[in-house]
Amino acid sequence: MPRMPGAAPPWLVAARAFIGIKEIRGSEHTPEILEMFRLAGHSWVSDDETPWCAAAANAALALAGFEGTGQLNARSFLNFGEEISTPRIGDIVVFWRVKPDSWQGHVGFFAGFSRDGDIICLGGNQGDEFNFSQYQRERLLGYRRPVKRLPEPVVSDLFNALGLDMSIADYPTDESKAPILSLLFDEHSIPRSQRRRIVDDWLASQS
Repeated sequence: MPRMPGAAPPWLVAARAFIGIKEIRGSEHTPEILEMFRLAGHSWVSDDETPWCAAAANAALALAGFEGTGQLNARSFLNFGEEISTPRIGDIVVFWRVKPDSWQGHVGFFAGFSRDGDIICLGGNQGDEFNFSQYQRERLLGYRRPVKRLPEPVVSDLFNALGLDMSIADYPTDESKAPILSLLFDEHSIPRSQRRRIVDDWLASQS
């Protein structure tokens, strides 16, 4: 699926680090998803079966230093931030589920349009995981853009790649490592645990 080029806003950089997180079938629950609920202000949620698309969006915003809705209802984002008519990569995108006037919905981050004009969304609870998925444009309820920053940084064990992008922008990089680092976000061909190790090692080398 083609995606829009261009620099990603910080909350989308944080969201990219979630790619590959998915639910565990059975009685176990994915710790990263439970942490998303905590970051969204709902630490009482103790399972990964509770719909978590809004929690994932709120978590990415929090890790990037922006306020979210603090709610688990996807449609809460329709009253969030700034209303946008022409989306940019990383804008919040909200869809209806079941029917347009239902209370149910889905939320994620706008990642471009397909060749057929459908919307590509980076988000959570898409086939029980955090990934890129395609949605019919007819299901669109609206686009929103974050505007309000958090007063203090969020502390979380959930991996946040925001520092990597900031470091790449602010400091010269080792040319031999640059292609590997680009794969972390562009192709996602490196296993998640190995991506984190590469990032941690690289950031340590910059300090």
